[in-house]
Amino acid sequence: MNKILIALSVVTVSSSVAVGSASAAAPPVQALKAHVVTTSGTWVGEGDATTVAFRAPWAPAGTVTRADDGTTRTALAPDGCTATAAGGGRLGYACGPDTDTENRHLAVTSLTGSDVVRLDVPRSLSGGQGAGVAPDAVGAQWLAWRYGFLHESERREAVNWRTRATMVAAPTSTQVTDYDAPGLDVSLCAPVHVVSSVLYGEEGSLVPVTVRGRWVLQGAGPGVRVALHRCGSSRAVSLPKGFDAPVLGDGWVGQAVMVGGTPGVTLLRLSDHRRFTVSGLPSARALDRAYVRPELSFTHGRLYVHQARDHQAATWVIATVQLPRR
Repeated sequence: MNKILIALSVVTVSSSVAVGSASAAAPPVQALKAHVVTTSGTWVGEGDATTVAFRAPWAPAGTVTRADDGTTRTALAPDGCTATAAGGGRLGYACGPDTDTENRHLAVTSLTGSDVVRLDVPRSLSGGQGAGVAPDAVGAQWLAWRYGFLHESERREAVNWRTRATMVAAPTSTQVTDYDAPGLDVSLCAPVHVVSSVLYGEEGSLVPVTVRGRWVLQGAGPGVRVALHRCGSSRAVSLPKGFDAPVLGDGWVGQAVMVGGTPGVTLLRLSDHRRFTVSGLPSARALDRAYVRPELSFTHGRLYVHQARDHQAATWVIATVQLPRR
């Protein structure tokens, strides 16, 4: 399961390790063919290491889960609730109409819809404006939603759905946020550490950092470039040209591209530096006369490509491809 861990930018170092060889004998790029899972779903998230979750018209009362072997099941939602987050073997829900100005009505279940836990928490835990009721992250311990202040858009407020404790995720130079951890913030592997990016001359804006196994991928931010690190090394790993918004998987890095209205994906396998391309993705609709790049999610054995077809992100095209291990 991909844990999106919120932190400040990973430190930039002066030297880097090249991912691929410059040799003319480099293996050719291999093409992979995706197949469409649904053209009218709503993406929820990566439920665990081998399972994703999405909502679909054929399961209006629940959430569809899909395993790496293609098995699909429907998890019935608690009454009045809609799944909006998945992770840590759990589904997170927003419940009830958005009319309560004081509280958020939330729920958490297993990926099968069992073990229902309902939660009522204050709409704002830290004086923010409460930018959206729906939780967007869940784990084995915490259910979280976006912090209300615009200049800290990657910070999260969270409730421990097991203990009812509340907290604001507050990463430091050596810590990141882990929704599976009882304390929420955990130590980042040495010698990688985090520093502030800069936004409009002010330090402290947040950029996303993904930790998966021994790999750490920082996203881009004001004054911060994308960088890939491996725990135990102070040298950044160079990514191929064009990987400006990559996504980290279990031993993979993916980059979505858009050529006209046709989406595509370039993949890099970290074990041997092989390159792959993904084709067969449905053409996208233009939103406000512009095409939006699809989003990527990894399970252990698959890549999922999902793209919203409307401004409300109510309808998604979801496609998948099995990842070659050799």
